[in-house]
Parts: sequence; structure tokens; C-alpha cells
Amino acid sequence: MASAPSEALPSSPTRVLSKEEVELRAKNVMRNVRCLTCPNQNIEDAQTNIAILMRKMIRDEIAGGKQEKEVYKTLQDKYGDHVLYSPPFDAQTAVLYLLPVIMLGGAAGLTLMSRRRPPKSADLSEAMLRGLPLKPEEYATLKHLLRPPPHR
Repeated sequence: MASAPSEALPSSPTRVLSKEEVELRAKNVMRNVRCLTCPNQNIEDAQTNIAILMRKMIRDEIAGGKQEKEVYKTLQDKYGDHVLYSPPFDAQTAVLYLLPVIMLGGAAGLTLMSRRRPPKSADLSEAMLRGLPLKPEEYATLKHLLRPPPHR
């Protein structure tokens, strides 16, 4: 009968990463982190002091054995959600994620409503012509000119 692994046993030691592995994983994180002082630039490309410090912190944490998710969480805790190009979905960022869907739905709804509603210009043309002293031919010509195109 096999027993379940005990939680008291130490987990296997984390393997030491080579410089190349650390750099590769750090660059992957850096591409997804926004520079706080450079508009629309990630910290991998930015040359500001804060970007240089953030790059060093990322390399140090990865070399220390942290996973990418843990590094993102550290950055998020220290600098806020704005530092990540893909902020988490929560109450504060819900508008950011849902606004495009709401806008598309509203535009589709307005388009459908405008296609279903009969044009009102026919009623307006009758009202505009009602009080004018016109001959029957003139009245017919103006009514024809003011008639809206056929509805699809």
C-alpha cells in the first residue's frame, strides 16, 4: 500500500540557473512590463534610471529562484497594476476590458434599430408642403423630390 507523500518532507532544491537562462527569462518579463516614465515603452527598451533599476530587480529575483508569475506579482505590488501591459481582470480594470465589448454591442444595436425603423422624412415632407400655395403639379413634383428612398 503506497502512502501519500508527506508534506513534512523537504521539496527538491531549486536548480541553479545559468546566466543565459536568467537573462532569457528576465527579458521575457521585461517585454511585458511598462516603463513608468516612458510613454508606451517597455523596460527592456527604456534607458531611464527607473527602467534600469527594474531590470536589475527582475534579474536578481529570477536568479534567486523566483518564477515569472512571482516577479510580476512583486512588480505589481510595488508599482501598481499600471506597470503591467496586461493588468489582471478585477473590479478596477473591468471597464478597461469590458468597454470595447459594450461599445461594439451598442453600435450593433443602433445599427439594427436604424434599419428596422421606418424613415420619418415622409411625414415631414407632407407637413412642410401642407400650408404652401402650390399648384397640383408643383405639389406632386415637390412631394416626389422629398420622398425618401425605398427602405430595404
